Amino acid sequence: MSEMIQISISTEGEEAIVRDFANRWGRGKNLRPVFEKFRNYYRAEIDDNFKARGGAFGNWQRRKKSYPHSILEKTGRMRKGFTSTISTDELVFRNSRSYFRFHQLGTRKMPARKMWGVRQKDSNELMQ
Repeated sequence: MSEMIQISISTEGEEAIVRDFANRWGRGKNLRPVFEKFRNYYRAEIDDNFKARGGAFGNWQRRKKSYPHSILEKTGRMRKGFTSTISTDELVFRNSRSYFRFHQLGTRKMPARKMWGVRQKDSNELMQ
């Protein structure tokens, strides 16, 4: 009896794109090459997004005060906090910083500054 492979991507919204990924790749046996492509793609996209100060997701809102460092880059820990693990049937891509979610999603007092997500552009690129 063969094992079922499940693809799960946790983001806010973007359900249709995630469903497309699962439909396209969910039937394979060894997904490691696909997951390595995904990981490399998203690492480059995250780096580009930091360079563009959130430009990939509509730009990060400016801070109320002026600081000598770029937004989300005082120590570089947030940017370097993205990690991934790959096996034949799973890719886990996450940010290890406990405060990541507050910046990614925002709070009552702080605007969201999205660093990563799944966009239609990503789906088009990864489905090739």
